[in-house]
Parts: sequence; structure tokens; C-alpha cells
Amino acid sequence: MVDYSLQNRDEFIKRLKWLPPLEKDPAWKMLNQPDDWGVEDASEKIDEYLYGAP
Repeated sequence: MVDYSLQNRDEFIKRLKWLPPLEKDPAWKMLNQPDDWGVEDASEKIDEYLYGAP
């Protein structure tokens, strides 16, 4: 995709213009409003929180 976009810059820009605004993308909205799991730092215990204790 990167090679294509570099070689066909104008065509690539035309295709991007048809995409909806980023602000309307559901995934983008979720990143801006993350769920609060009530855990200060879950980085070390992420598997335990997600899948339960082994």
C-alpha cells in the first residue's frame, strides 16, 4: 500500500477523499472514550484481568 500510494499519489488522495471523517469512525470514538476498568496499572496483570487467574 505504501509503494502504491507513493507511485500513484493523486489516485491515492482521490480514494482517501471518499472515506468518512475520522471523527465518525466507531473505532476512533472508542479510543477517545476508553472504558475505566478501575485498575491503576494493568500492564503486568493484563492476562489475569482478561482471562481470569490460572
